[in-house]
Amino acid sequence: MEKCIRTTREKLRSMSSTIDDLMDLGKKEEAEHLLAEALQASTDDQAYHLFFQAEEALYIEKDHRTRERLLSEGVKAAPEDAFLLRNLGGGYLMDEKYSKARRLLERALEAAPEDADTLRDLGLLSSARGRESQAMAWYQQAIEINPADNDSMRQIGVSYSKLGRDQEAIGWYKKALECCEQDYDAMRQMGISLAMLGDYEKALSWLNRALEINPGDIDSKRNLRLAKKKQSGKGTTFVDAIMIRLARKLTLIWRRLIDRLDQPQKKVS
Repeated sequence: MEKCIRTTREKLRSMSSTIDDLMDLGKKEEAEHLLAEALQASTDDQAYHLFFQAEEALYIEKDHRTRERLLSEGVKAAPEDAFLLRNLGGGYLMDEKYSKARRLLERALEAAPEDADTLRDLGLLSSARGRESQAMAWYQQAIEINPADNDSMRQIGVSYSKLGRDQEAIGWYKKALECCEQDYDAMRQMGISLAMLGDYEKALSWLNRALEINPGDIDSKRNLRLAKKKQSGKGTTFVDAIMIRLARKLTLIWRRLIDRLDQPQKKVS
């Protein structure tokens, strides 16, 4: 009986992953159709039925509060389920409720220590709090468990880029794309890092490639406009350029300081 439930939940988790991917690529009609199937398939599993109701609230109704309430009820129905704990924690992370996110993600990790998705989310939490080296350590743990984890590879690149180390970031975006050729997020980030390094032609090429895969990606569209503006130099005075460079420099100094303070102190012998 327990094995049957476990297998069913594995299928439901797989459906959830596919729904997320379809929504991410802007294939809303396909995603909604599969979500309706998932709701029907989960009717005999209270916890997961509540989860898919929460997904419906998020994706169709854009109601984050209802999503949080329904998913919290799902966690109460299955308090040791790492998948549900991680999803609730991830929602708190998106809403910048970092303390709640940390508690839920730690519970998820305790329930499933080998779950690469939870390790990656803990990395995202660390990055959101400015702790990039700590974030990269979490991502590396995720990759050790799942060597094909392109999401963690990409996020290592993002952390390097936040620290102003864009050349190293590009290496990680390439690794992510080797694992997943359709990773438009990695393509976008590649474009951003190349633009930061002043290679606007290649930057525009990567940003356009990201938009070929996901034409609705707002971040790629915005960065494409910025890269074109930087390439042309139009509308930016000398003083503007100096101020932008100064602001960027101060941001990097601050990020590196926060990251350095978070490093374990070496003992003096």
